Amino acid sequence: MENRKLIKFLIPVFILGFFIISINSVSAYGVETHAYLTNEVIKFYNQNFPNNKINEELMPYLLDGSRQEDDVPRWMNHFYDPVYNRGLTDSILGTWQKSKDWAQDSNNQNSLTYKVPTTIASILTAIQQKKISVLTTETDFTWERAVKFYIQGEKEKAMLILGHILHLMEDKSVPDHTRNDPHPGDSPYENYAQKFTLSSPDADFNKKLSNKSPFIFSDINSYFDELAKYSNNNFYSKDRIGVQTGYKLPEPDTFELINNYYYGVKKDEFGNQYYLVLKKSRQGSFLLTSEYEVTIDDQLIKSDYWSRLSTKSVQYGAGVINLFFQEVEKAKNDPNFVKTKEKSLLGKAIDSTKSFFAQVGSTVSGIFKSDND
Repeated sequence: MENRKLIKFLIPVFILGFFIISINSVSAYGVETHAYLTNEVIKFYNQNFPNNKINEELMPYLLDGSRQEDDVPRWMNHFYDPVYNRGLTDSILGTWQKSKDWAQDSNNQNSLTYKVPTTIASILTAIQQKKISVLTTETDFTWERAVKFYIQGEKEKAMLILGHILHLMEDKSVPDHTRNDPHPGDSPYENYAQKFTLSSPDADFNKKLSNKSPFIFSDINSYFDELAKYSNNNFYSKDRIGVQTGYKLPEPDTFELINNYYYGVKKDEFGNQYYLVLKKSRQGSFLLTSEYEVTIDDQLIKSDYWSRLSTKSVQYGAGVINLFFQEVEKAKNDPNFVKTKEKSLLGKAIDSTKSFFAQVGSTVSGIFKSDND
């Protein structure tokens, strides 16, 4: 019996190890794609808010923060399913925090779970790193802390943390992350998107953003909610196609025959058609996808997904930066906010230990909850 329990415990550990090893190459948009999208977010923000631009000296901190958020095992908290109001939920990997809560939860981010060596090399110079040296061994990159640093005049630290937030926002434009679909190395859309980096940009990106504006909301939760809904309701991920996967939306408006394949076609909010899914047969109901093979692993589909999802991530990201500066101004006039001090190292250590054992308890409970798992 004891050996059986040990095997049941070790199998998920090995599988989790595989997920973590794979993550640097396939985590959402990929580390360098996140840097590219964040750069586009900054440019788009500066174009639309010329009176409060982010200068070139601060840009590298935002880019590096957006890259560093994919450190192991932070990515486990990068999921947010707005339909079921949950983070990553898996019978093997366990239950993890929703990304919109993770972005604002200092206690969890300070947990021992995340006190591990960094796996992603910084792009900052030695001089630039010196300005944020205190953060190089920390794991608390939350929204409120970024606001505090900016008010205190430590803009480099604030921008690094804001980069972490932008990463989380960009992940909400990835259907895998909003449809509870863990996918190391196996996401057609994310693998396609990895080709777009700072050194290999999307040549048509400016055209895609023409006549578009940043989205404006009054709080950070609304940004997470609305972009996650857009991603979840209008696009599929590899293993979440059809209503039998638990999601009523999206559904194709019609089907179009191209080179002996049937493409599910849908209209976006502007009335423009895009390719949603490909199926091998036109017979039967699309809602019962087990009757035939369906996929999103197709160039036409992935290109149409990227055109819309990447554009939305930039529009929402620019709005988040604008909200950040609004929050800074609001907090400057709030004496209680300005006077709030960070916890001591001892206090952080106590909170870290509590959060760590809470996470361990949740994971172990999930592992042993059923003999059939």
